[in-house]
Amino acid sequence: MNEDDIDSAYVYYNEVALREIVVTFNLVFPTTTSPANTCVINSAITISSTIATKIKSLQSFKAILTSNLNSPMTNLQLANVLTFDGFDHVEIAYLQVTSTTPQDYYGITVTATTLKEFKLDNVLFTRSKQRDNNIQ
Repeated sequence: MNEDDIDSAYVYYNEVALREIVVTFNLVFPTTTSPANTCVINSAITISSTIATKIKSLQSFKAILTSNLNSPMTNLQLANVLTFDGFDHVEIAYLQVTSTTPQDYYGITVTATTLKEFKLDNVLFTRSKQRDNNIQ
C-alpha cells in the first residue's frame, strides 16, 4: 500500500469514528493593556460553523466560553449580542456579562437546528449603565 492510500484510509477512519468536537474559547487577559479581568466586545459577533453537517458520525459539537482565570469572575462587556451558531452544546462559565451601552438588548444567543444542552456555570448578567426611565 502506498502512502496516499494510507492517508486516505486515516481520513476515512477519522470521519467514521469521530464522535465529539469540543471548541473552547478561552478569554486571555494581558496584564498591561486591559483592565483587570475585563474583555470588551464593541460589536455584534457570531461564532458559527457548519462542520457538524459535514461529519456524519459526529454526535456532539460543543462550544465552551470561559476565561483563563479561575477566580474572580471575568467581566465580559458587550455592546451588542454574542451569537453561537451551529453548536449543539454550548457552555458558558465564570463570566459576569455586562452591557456597555444603554440599549435595550445585549447578551448571548444560541441558534442551532438541534440544541441538546445549554449550560451556564457561575454566569451573572448585569447592566453597567443606567437607562433613562423617564416616560414622556
